[in-house]
Amino acid sequence: MAVNKYGVGDPLESESIIAKNPFVVPLPPNAPEVSAITKDSMIVVWERPASDGGSEILGYVLEKRDKEGIRWTRYLRKIVNVRAVGQDLKVEIPISGRPKPTVTWTKDDQPLKQTTRVNVSDLPNLTVLNIKETNKEDSGMYGITVANVIGQKSTSVEIITLDKPDPPRGPVKFDDISAESITLSWSPPLYTGGCQITNYIVHKRDTTTTVWETVSAAVARTTLKVTKLKTGSEYQFRIFAENRYGQSFALESEPIVAQYPYKEPGPPDTIVVNAGEMFKLEADVHGKPLPTIKWFKGDKEVEETARCEIKNTDFKALVIVKDAIRVDGGQYILQASNIAGTKSVPVNVKV
Repeated sequence: MAVNKYGVGDPLESESIIAKNPFVVPLPPNAPEVSAITKDSMIVVWERPASDGGSEILGYVLEKRDKEGIRWTRYLRKIVNVRAVGQDLKVEIPISGRPKPTVTWTKDDQPLKQTTRVNVSDLPNLTVLNIKETNKEDSGMYGITVANVIGQKSTSVEIITLDKPDPPRGPVKFDDISAESITLSWSPPLYTGGCQITNYIVHKRDTTTTVWETVSAAVARTTLKVTKLKTGSEYQFRIFAENRYGQSFALESEPIVAQYPYKEPGPPDTIVVNAGEMFKLEADVHGKPLPTIKWFKGDKEVEETARCEIKNTDFKALVIVKDAIRVDGGQYILQASNIAGTKSVPVNVKV
């Protein structure tokens, strides 16, 4: 309703709407595997879920059931996410026991190396891990074991540093090269920044300039077909990985020319034929646009006669010579031409 000095106007009603939380629970973890089984313990390993529900994973709950299938026992594995590298981190773990237990820390199953930046302090009822100015190397699984004469207990805390990812891994591979397009492929970064890669960004530049153009800023996979290239131009590409915390440095490709991957012809083949026999000169021909095809013998273009038939099609070059005689011997040259250039392939005939 609107209000002025004369009063309140008529109301305008909105459509009904239900308040919804944009976040959902995460999907289940993937591919659990059990190993190192003994009579007292086993190791259970799993992969992060495909979706975190829009919020960082804070931990995992592992439940086991007795052999009767009645009683469940629950285990909690905690995860500490560092919002950004460079922040200080303090992890406090409550401890208790009589007599007072000793505390041992490990990182990735190795004794934790304490420094002025990474250190542990033990209080009467707490053990505290302090990390100053965290970096991506601080990510990992930290184990805490408390022990006294009565026994020992262990738990673990996973620390994940959240940051922009490392560059994609190279080298950049070139597949399906043509005069107008090139398909690129690369490998994901080793360090993803502690979360999923959301997309890749691909730039290109003509090597005659210093200007980079965006080919695509939303590449979901580690491959992309780049089209609309200029025939005969040399290009360089660079690829960035991106996650929710930012964009990586670039992986740069080697320069590549947009053209069909022609091979220079090798030494001429020799066809040996007996006088009076028929012989064929045949070759597959490819190009875009389709090339025109000509046959030469020496420096003269081969012409059709009663004994010589030429059958050139879009993708095939063919010469048929009937009743060969000695003058039919010599070097024949197949020539294919289009706007991208001309290629010639020789072949010798010996009668």
